[in-house]
Amino acid sequence: MAKKNEVKEEVKVEEDKAVPQKTLREQLFDTENDENIILQDENGNTIEFYQVAMIPHLLKNYVILKPAQKIEGIADDEAIVFLVKDIPTSGEVYLEVVQDLDLIDTVFGKFEDMLEETDEEEVNPKPQKTSAKKIVIEPKNKTATTKKATTKTKKPVNKNKKTV
Repeated sequence: MAKKNEVKEEVKVEEDKAVPQKTLREQLFDTENDENIILQDENGNTIEFYQVAMIPHLLKNYVILKPAQKIEGIADDEAIVFLVKDIPTSGEVYLEVVQDLDLIDTVFGKFEDMLEETDEEEVNPKPQKTSAKKIVIEPKNKTATTKKATTKTKKPVNKNKKTV
């Protein structure tokens, strides 16, 4: 974990350009991040995850992560719910596996609701150009921030046809 005064670790990319590596907080809360989340287990083994969704619930953030590789005890179609917790001294976050089955059901329920809303928007697009806001609650100061996104109208979809 980096201290505020330390320089971020750099990663070499194509054309020998050095770019700062994103922190876990930056990766989790960046709505356009498409990089995998890399965590370490209790034995120091690196585990790579796909970020499925960030779900705000009761002024806390939960992230749903799906293992990129097979993990013993987790089926290929399963994902893990983590609570995003702050490290007050560094401004960084860490993830804690959620064990409460009711809370896991609630988080997945909210995720399913988000998917249904997205499906409805694709079937019944809004006219003209619209603006949408995604609310992200930062756990450190528990204030809501918004990220604005604009979308263009899509042609209506025939509900009787299925895309393969």
